[in-house]
Amino acid sequence: MTIEQLLQQLEPLTYQDRVRRMIELGRQYLTDAQANDILDALEQGDFSERILALHSCYGSYDGARALRAFGDVSQGVRSLAIRLLVLVASDTQVQVALNNATFKQRRYLLKRLLRRRRQNCIDTFINQLANAGNDDKFGRLLPYASSKVVERYIEAAIDLYGINEWYVLARLHPQIVSELLQNQAQTNSGYDPRLVTRVNVVLPVLSELFPETALSICRAVSRTIPLSKLNLQPLAERCPKLIADLILNSTDTAKVSFDKVAHKLETQQLIALINTRKNTINEQYILHLLAPQQREILYNTFANSWRNSEGCLTAEIISYLPRHIRQQEAQYHLNSPALITAPYQRLPYAAFLPWEDARAFLDVYIRDPEPDLRKLALSILVSATRYNRSYASEILNIVKQRRNEQDPIRGAIIGELSALAPSIWHSQHLEDLSQIINDALNAADLSYTTASAAERLVIQILPFHPAWSAQQLAFLVQQRGQVSFYNLDERLSDNDILRIAPSLLPVLQSWQTRERESNIITAARSIGRRLKVFDGLVEILEHIIKDTKNNSVASQALDLIAQHRRDKLNELIPQLLQQDPSWITQYTVYDFLHRRRQDLITPFLGQQAYTGRFSTGKTRYVLPLTKGFYHWTTQQQEIFQKTLEEVTQDNDRDIPTLIRVVNQLAALPAIQPTRLLELTNQDNPKIAVRDAALQALPHLDSPHGIAILIEAMNDDRARIAIYALRSILLQMPENQALQTLRAIPLNKVTVAKEVVRLLGELSSEEAYTELISWNERNLHRDVRVAFLRALWNHLERSDTWLILFGAASSSDTAIAKVVGRLPTDRLSQNAQRQLLELLSILLTHPDPLVRIDVLERCRDLPVNNSEQILLPTLLQNINSPLFKESSAAVYAVFTTYKNSADIINWRHCKKYTIQPSHFTRYRKASFTYTVMGTATDVTNSACCY
Repeated sequence: MTIEQLLQQLEPLTYQDRVRRMIELGRQYLTDAQANDILDALEQGDFSERILALHSCYGSYDGARALRAFGDVSQGVRSLAIRLLVLVASDTQVQVALNNATFKQRRYLLKRLLRRRRQNCIDTFINQLANAGNDDKFGRLLPYASSKVVERYIEAAIDLYGINEWYVLARLHPQIVSELLQNQAQTNSGYDPRLVTRVNVVLPVLSELFPETALSICRAVSRTIPLSKLNLQPLAERCPKLIADLILNSTDTAKVSFDKVAHKLETQQLIALINTRKNTINEQYILHLLAPQQREILYNTFANSWRNSEGCLTAEIISYLPRHIRQQEAQYHLNSPALITAPYQRLPYAAFLPWEDARAFLDVYIRDPEPDLRKLALSILVSATRYNRSYASEILNIVKQRRNEQDPIRGAIIGELSALAPSIWHSQHLEDLSQIINDALNAADLSYTTASAAERLVIQILPFHPAWSAQQLAFLVQQRGQVSFYNLDERLSDNDILRIAPSLLPVLQSWQTRERESNIITAARSIGRRLKVFDGLVEILEHIIKDTKNNSVASQALDLIAQHRRDKLNELIPQLLQQDPSWITQYTVYDFLHRRRQDLITPFLGQQAYTGRFSTGKTRYVLPLTKGFYHWTTQQQEIFQKTLEEVTQDNDRDIPTLIRVVNQLAALPAIQPTRLLELTNQDNPKIAVRDAALQALPHLDSPHGIAILIEAMNDDRARIAIYALRSILLQMPENQALQTLRAIPLNKVTVAKEVVRLLGELSSEEAYTELISWNERNLHRDVRVAFLRALWNHLERSDTWLILFGAASSSDTAIAKVVGRLPTDRLSQNAQRQLLELLSILLTHPDPLVRIDVLERCRDLPVNNSEQILLPTLLQNINSPLFKESSAAVYAVFTTYKNSADIINWRHCKKYTIQPSHFTRYRKASFTYTVMGTATDVTNSACCY
């Protein structure tokens, strides 16, 4: 067999069948020389052929071929190669791939290696990086190593960790994270904002996987961090008892709610929380979760606090109480002088009386001439059946006797019947329920609200009495023309559907007319995921799709089958397309062909127009697909490319359509993007299309657009081209990206700004040297600001701080401000000290706008300053004659030094000569922070004077 014969065999197959064929060929690799020659030839072919050759590795386990593909120019080939390397490559081959990979590729490879439990391979690479000592991003890859390796190197890397790294470390090494955070909590003498951030990052992760570890961290850090600053909610939901004890044993306020987990707490904990930590629990909301004994205890303890000024409890609270208390409270409220003259507030309490007492009390109101009062009384009597189930037959007789009531009254009664537990109704009640529903539907003044209440009643009873409910559903549709099923899939199991299907199916079959098709769609949508066991209804949907004249109904029915019975599509969709090719315009159809049946999609790639129920045949339909074209053969992509190119040459096409087509051209991996490159020309009169083409170049499977993007830097396309180039450069090896950046012309400010930002994102020594050299250039102000911002990624280098200190003294406000916004995470101890010294300089800047900006930064993004380096300067700023600066300084002090009691000491204020005119403001802030529990010692606080 030759390569041409193989490709000819593969052309009419689906993508999955092509892959299976290549896997079989790969299995012949070691024993069949011809198969080896074919695979080698495919490896040198176009995109589709290279992908096919790579798929053979699933059968041959040829790690060398996968490693060669890892260096391919195609993003798609490289992506598949990474997945294969983890499966088929030896440890040595994986090491070669990791050494040649970009940081992003390394992280992806390590994740997949970890998933395949190839820990030795990961540890070897991490040790190699550590020994080399020249990779700034080594620490960000360290969490993927084994615990032993992580423990060896973590101390050197931990200060440079940001939120993402802490999150990964918590998921993979919870015990190490616990030890690190506890050690930091013990060594910190005061409030550390970075520790707060780190704890709050790991708590949700550890709460889910290792709650005991999370709890030990909380206990350790609570010495210096107020509980109000910790994200305890996830842990409270997993370990409510332990968190409740932690909160009750602390004097801090905690932002936690136990409302959803109150039933897991001990009764004494509930009482203590309600008494001392009322913000963490709503005792009235949680009653429905508690056991009857607990409800009674809470009632005996807190009933007086639940009552209003007139001594009344709400009916909702009483409904959750045990029977003897419920009846006692009902009698009390019905006899309360405060309610005697308020029947609408008084009557609801009658629902809690014994049945005979409730009926006797409500009888006079049921016969009242006022319709609203009758409605309320009848509704309450029905509701009383909830607590007196043996009287279900009697309440139905009462309701039947009131069949001539006005519609609002009937609607309220039936609504209350539907609100009762459906298990209350037995076979002897069904005839009465049928009569009640029949009387309501036959009333001349029937409203939509009453009809909906009847529907709800029938649907509620459906799982318990399917035959009766099916009969009533048919009657409802006959009378009303429609019916709602109220999300049956949420309330019924697969077994329930199988049980009721024989009774429900005849009703649904009787609806198979054009007038009832929408009812079937409504029923199928409500049954939802339970369609997987309801074959009869699926068959009805198939008949509707083929026979209905309503295009919308047909499309909705197909969507339901695609969503819940996808196994039916492989047979159904080819039949539909054979009968009517215009079905290809429906999303479910073309998406299925695109993903599963590529062998059927070739006739629908825009070569001709189709006439049918969904298309007039006047114009060709261009499939609106934008990704996943690697499923197609090269021939199919070429056909579609031709269609798309013809669209771009149609001057009458609207701009949105042309932009979509441009993005489709960029997504075809097996073709040369000749037309797309033409559309990027400067002389393209359609500017929007030209810009869209430039923005699409990064999405090409191969880097064809770099030269054009660099050329565009010299004209008005530069503002688009420079941002388009960004994503291409960040996927390159760093040395190649650096060479590309050096070739970019810098005569435009926008381009220069982006170039310097990109330089800052490269971590190599050569790139840093290039970045530092910009400091000597005569830069535009905006470029200078971008340059300083680029230095943020290199805060562990001494040359960076020399430049930043120089910029801090600049008379240019914008330049000084950007220096003051340096991030606080990923800083070593030395870098943190440098940051504090930099902020001290900025706080004495002659421009008040710079000083205020830094003060607000200290308030919103506090720094760790246990040595109080900033304190003298901050206290001096309080003396500013500018109200805004003085106020910002006050709050900067109290956010930076939350746990330092001496900062609010009057003697301390006197030491730094805070003027009397500013002392009141200082005292108010002191009082605020003291009341909130953020100061550890208020004995000498300013609020005490």
